[in-house]
Amino acid sequence: MRRLPSLDTLRAFESAARHLNFTKAANELHVTQSALSQRIGALEGELGFALFLRRGRQIELTQRGGAIAAAMGRAMAEITRTFAGLEETAVARTLAISVLPSFATRWLMPRMMRFHAAHPDLEVQVNAEGRLIDLTASEADLALRFGTGRYPGHHVDFVMDDYVLPVALPALLAAQKADGAKKPLDAAGLMRLPLIFDSAVERDQSGTDWKSWFEHAGLGSVQRPTGPRFSQADLMLQAAAQGQGVALARYSLVHDDLANGRLVPVLKDGMVRARYDYYLVCLPEKAERPAVVAFRDWLIAEARAFMAGRDRKG
Repeated sequence: MRRLPSLDTLRAFESAARHLNFTKAANELHVTQSALSQRIGALEGELGFALFLRRGRQIELTQRGGAIAAAMGRAMAEITRTFAGLEETAVARTLAISVLPSFATRWLMPRMMRFHAAHPDLEVQVNAEGRLIDLTASEADLALRFGTGRYPGHHVDFVMDDYVLPVALPALLAAQKADGAKKPLDAAGLMRLPLIFDSAVERDQSGTDWKSWFEHAGLGSVQRPTGPRFSQADLMLQAAAQGQGVALARYSLVHDDLANGRLVPVLKDGMVRARYDYYLVCLPEKAERPAVVAFRDWLIAEARAFMAGRDRKG
């Protein structure tokens, strides 16, 4: 069996045959025209026959050269299709999701095992990002956002609504009762307790900050106390679990703490509907990708089950 020429030599011939111009082929391969001509000459010497007819500055393929060029063209096309298919398969199995850090930690991650079990062939990259990203310039395929749902130029799906409620360490409330409180706490009574603030929501219109909550309770004209501020809801809830004060928590983020008794509601009727909801956002051209559809369907089903359980507890 004849030994095949080196891959570099065959690439040089394929480029020259495609362009029928040594200068263009040399530029494509980032070599000098002299180096390319020498490589073609060496190939012709190795094969024992001419591949090109040289007519001044013009070149054309010989019959044998044309047969080899056609075979090289078919081979390169097949290789290109194979690599493209591999890349498309890899892309189809991967999914990058941008999520707010606290929501990622406290709601999404405890449920992701169920998604992986249902879709073991999909590889998910969860990016915890506090800023609002531009999906046209980001590696993220999806963004889970807490907002109004108005995202022009994007495919948007409603995921779930949310509520806020004051929560605290049980021991903190027990100490307050031990200090002589004779009646159950009400909204005004919270003024006597240390409050903890999520500074991020004080800058938006979500209605999940203490100012909005007190206004909803009819105490908008009362001077509100100050307290420690945290840039993320997760940090605020950790501070509340350490007994530092009362936190105004989104139900979605504090649900597990309430379920295990780590934190408790401070008021019997303290839940207030947030003005923002959760939405899943992506570029229109990605909306029907199988991986995107699989995650969207799973997430919405999880959210519906969560809301149903929350509403039953009322």
